[in-house]
Amino acid sequence: MVPYIYCCLIIYGLDRVTRLVKTRTQSAFIQQVPELNAVRLEIPSLNAGWRAGQHVRIRVLSMGMGIMGWSEIHPFTIASASDSPNGVVLLVKQAGDWTKALYMLAGPTGRYGREDNLSEKSPVRQVTVMVEGPYGECCAVCGIWLILRGQGDRATPLHQVSAVLSSWSVVVVSRSRPP
Repeated sequence: MVPYIYCCLIIYGLDRVTRLVKTRTQSAFIQQVPELNAVRLEIPSLNAGWRAGQHVRIRVLSMGMGIMGWSEIHPFTIASASDSPNGVVLLVKQAGDWTKALYMLAGPTGRYGREDNLSEKSPVRQVTVMVEGPYGECCAVCGIWLILRGQGDRATPLHQVSAVLSSWSVVVVSRSRPP
């Protein structure tokens, strides 16, 4: 094999190992929130180590997610504060096939139409999830430099971009064409 392929494989392997270190298998509770067309996913055993606004990647280990739904991993923003008694709370809006399957799984009849707990409006179901993260930092961005380079007529739009990004430190480098 060519040496650059080895480098790519090493980088990919390191990525997989670091993701594995940050992954935990936990028990979670899901409940439909029909007013929001979403699912409330609560992981009570994870109650510290994140900030609201960060995101985690979730994989639901349930055959109720479909034949291959258990193998998909999806990112969701954390909607609860750290050190809360409820643990990590995620609001998963129904948007695609996977989130629709999760919404159906959390419903009163479950994914396959089993009628259990129909006396409650929105029953709470327990599922096993793999949680990876948290990722992202929710703080104000400061001290960012952006250098834009343009020449002649191409420098004019760059000055407009710098006006829009006035909160950033923007340097526009332009050079006039020789006559």
